[in-house]
Amino acid sequence: MSKTVSINKHQKQDSSDYCNTRNATLNISSMFFKTAQGKYGLTKEALDLFVENSINHNDKLFLQLAFELGARINELISIRKNDLQGNIISVKNSKKHNKNDPLYREILVSDELVYMINECDRELLLDKSDRYYRKLCKDYHAELTPHVFRRGMAQWMKDRGASDDIIAARLGHKDKRSLPHYLKIANSTSNDFMKKVFEGIDTRKVSDLSVDELKNILNK
Repeated sequence: MSKTVSINKHQKQDSSDYCNTRNATLNISSMFFKTAQGKYGLTKEALDLFVENSINHNDKLFLQLAFELGARINELISIRKNDLQGNIISVKNSKKHNKNDPLYREILVSDELVYMINECDRELLLDKSDRYYRKLCKDYHAELTPHVFRRGMAQWMKDRGASDDIIAARLGHKDKRSLPHYLKIANSTSNDFMKKVFEGIDTRKVSDLSVDELKNILNK
């Protein structure tokens, strides 16, 4: 795990290598990963460091909610305290593909998050606009967005053996065809891999390739 480092505010630093919390600057080498499409995801180790080094309870709650729920930002800001029953949070689906799709999806969360929610003295857990939380993410790191947390949860579940169908259900997807945008391919997260991918194709997008085709390009 990367260690917390002390950076003088006048010292030049590569913004891609460091994240600011509210009371520390963190070396984030290996704390982000890239999906097959080159999008950023956040590791659980990075989340834990962010939460540990955030002195503001509202920040901590947002960070933990965003990662554990894997929800869209407009879904996150609509969650109320009474949506929590035991260790289950009911998240209102913001994208319904047809009238038969469920209005809510029920998500199991950790005891740590339950405690943080119970400590909140507001009915609406996140009482700011989506613009505020997008700005909050940028305060931590230039590449950090609410969607980065969704990718992080998807990969965390994948690493622990969850099927693509289960991951898609947690993210609120109709099916699993969107998951390549959220997951990394084993042994393929480096820029060298992406360079090989783009050199190996002409007009086709990475998302149009099968996993076997991507592996063949990698092994060339």
